Amino acid sequence: MTHESSQDLGPRRWADPEHPGLYWRKTKSGLVPTIMLRIDGELRTHRLPAGTSKTAALKELRRLKTDRDGGQVAIPRSIRMRQVAEAAFHSMDGKVAAGKMSARTVSLYRQRWDTHLGDRIGRRKLSEITKAAVLRLSADLQRDGLSEATAAGVLTVLRSVLKFARNADLGSVNPFADIDRAELPSSNGERSGRVLRDGEVRRLLDAALDSYKPIVTVLAWSGVRVSEALGLRWRDISFVDDQFSVVGQLAPAKLGQTPEVVKTKSRRGIRIVPFLPIVRDTLIAHLAREQAAGRGRDEDFVFVTRTGRPLTRQAVSERGIEKAGRRAGLGEDIRAHVLRRSFCTFIAESGIPPADAAALTGHDERVWWKHYVQPRLDEQSRREIVAKLTSRGLGVSAEVDH
Repeated sequence: MTHESSQDLGPRRWADPEHPGLYWRKTKSGLVPTIMLRIDGELRTHRLPAGTSKTAALKELRRLKTDRDGGQVAIPRSIRMRQVAEAAFHSMDGKVAAGKMSARTVSLYRQRWDTHLGDRIGRRKLSEITKAAVLRLSADLQRDGLSEATAAGVLTVLRSVLKFARNADLGSVNPFADIDRAELPSSNGERSGRVLRDGEVRRLLDAALDSYKPIVTVLAWSGVRVSEALGLRWRDISFVDDQFSVVGQLAPAKLGQTPEVVKTKSRRGIRIVPFLPIVRDTLIAHLAREQAAGRGRDEDFVFVTRTGRPLTRQAVSERGIEKAGRRAGLGEDIRAHVLRRSFCTFIAESGIPPADAAALTGHDERVWWKHYVQPRLDEQSRREIVAKLTSRGLGVSAEVDH
């Protein structure tokens, strides 16, 4: 390969949209492929003869990438999905080490692959994962009893693995690109942006089982994430100041391993959360029960099972909230995220400044406005908040869908 400036190739060069590093140039002799790779910090070019086929150009591109990457051999196109997933997770581990990805996320992705995808599609070829195959998989997951939110999480793992395959030049097709979002399950467990009002929240709490009622109350009236609530220890709660400190979140449970609290989803997640009287009363009563059971020490987790292990996110969302919602007659789509969105709407309608409201729930102001609040305010309140956000240079449009 030679060391050239990209200007040397002339203005008629364009990048191949499906294969990073491969460029094409129109000449009198026809299309000429050119490979451009950054090696040791320098951009190197490698022109191929005019008339070189795309297949031959891609073969040369893979050879040069292999040389650049220390002899690591590219994975063949006939690879099975199990091998693609292993390579994808190995790549994710590298991102974790570089601080570009959360270890908790990678652990959760692996768990979802092993539980729901490995046996279903692990032996299938990468080329067999088409739009129709994704839609069949989505239907099968929900037919097997998975909730909409869980099925959406599983499909997110598949989407990430397929994205890795495209970036590694194993294939260029994205089966998700041609699927309408309405055809797939929603990651929030529902598509309508459901928000519960005060009376509905009280009905939900009345229908919750005693073993889940404390954490459901905290989720409904504090706006914390499930993983953040599960990561709370009694030392994090101050009944003097009526607040608790969110300093981390509980990592996904692994059989036989000690429960671990890891970093919050973002830096904004580390915060002090003042709690309402209903949360205070609930936590005081819950602490008394825990102490009677020989727990409730500073180092103990707040929300645990009868054996003292922390509750799991799935148990809280599905058994603690979703089933309570059915018993309360609130429908099939009530999960933890609905409670978080409901609390965000509650504080927005209480007149709390947007910056304070976003900080309270661990959000950026834009995210707080766009994803949690926008459809629920009356016109006057909505425009007041839009004006405040705009004055801070956030550029939020006053034309917000209801």
